[in-house]
Amino acid sequence: MHFDTTILEFYKIQEQITRMASTIKGKELTKEISPSNNHLEIKRLLGETDHAYQIITLYKEPPFGGIRDLQDTLAKARIQSVLRPTEFLSVIGLLEATSNHVVFYRNVKETEIKGDALDFYYDQLTTIKGLKQQIEQVISNDGEIHDSASHDLSRIRAKISQKQNKITEKLNTVLQKDASKLTEHFITIRNNRMVVPVKVSEKNNFKGAIIDYSSSGETVYMEPESVALLNNEISILKMDEEREIERILRELTLEVGSHHAELSNNFSVLSYLDMTFAKAKHAVMFECSMPHITENEINLMKARHPLINQHDVVANTIT
Repeated sequence: MHFDTTILEFYKIQEQITRMASTIKGKELTKEISPSNNHLEIKRLLGETDHAYQIITLYKEPPFGGIRDLQDTLAKARIQSVLRPTEFLSVIGLLEATSNHVVFYRNVKETEIKGDALDFYYDQLTTIKGLKQQIEQVISNDGEIHDSASHDLSRIRAKISQKQNKITEKLNTVLQKDASKLTEHFITIRNNRMVVPVKVSEKNNFKGAIIDYSSSGETVYMEPESVALLNNEISILKMDEEREIERILRELTLEVGSHHAELSNNFSVLSYLDMTFAKAKHAVMFECSMPHITENEINLMKARHPLINQHDVVANTIT
């Protein structure tokens, strides 16, 4: 069989279906759909879409929310390249989506909806116990590392906090004592050091080191001598903090990497299901019915052009 997809405007239908996919990878797969003249493949794909159609119309749409494009993230984890906090949050999204789909399909089966074409895909989904909890113990919902992620990190941050409080006390004294030399009466941070804003004209009369200048050039940010040692100690602690965070994230990356196969397969399966349900949603919206493949005859019952407005199109029965 030969056909011209451009003349048929196949790509326009493809664009409609793509918009109905929920995930980035699902949309990519939808854009890759192409016509086939393989009888067995056509039958399989129609069966999968019809099963998805039955689920949507008789139960509800599946939960595809929270699934980001994880291909690069999982590839990094496989080669033990340390993941960033936001990447771990994406992994959590996949773990939650997988669990949600397992529950969703279990409920589908309990409703006794006819069809088993999607069993093959849902049976492949693997829930990974404990990984979500491990990530959440380290990383907050906004991508921050918890103080409690490790004993050493907790200790380091406690020391940083103590020294910052001491610096604040000393700088508040400076704000009162040298108020006339300052452009503003507040403490700020420049180049990771706690400083005060000093008038440029007073920089030589202020005991301390210049850390930065304002964009206007009228203010110089200076570190008083009284807090220099504490700022140095904080800088060292900050480096210790970064090293400890890197160690924690590396260990967590190894844990994610150890489940690379299951996570990758879950991602692939859910992406494929997203594409399949996108086709089913298109069928629901345009009130489509599944065709039966015949050997010699074509019987189109009240067929409508899918690109003409549903309220204007004239249905035709053709044999």
